[in-house]
Amino acid sequence: MLICKTLLKCVFFENFSSIYVVYYNNQYSDKDLSA
Repeated sequence: MLICKTLLKCVFFENFSSIYVVYYNNQYSDKDLSA
């Protein structure tokens, strides 16, 4: 199980498959959507 660093990532993990979350984490590894 992935560690939820942000609420958004937690929501993604809850609503989408782990593969999507991994892709999301790879895309925005060091970025924040709040920026």
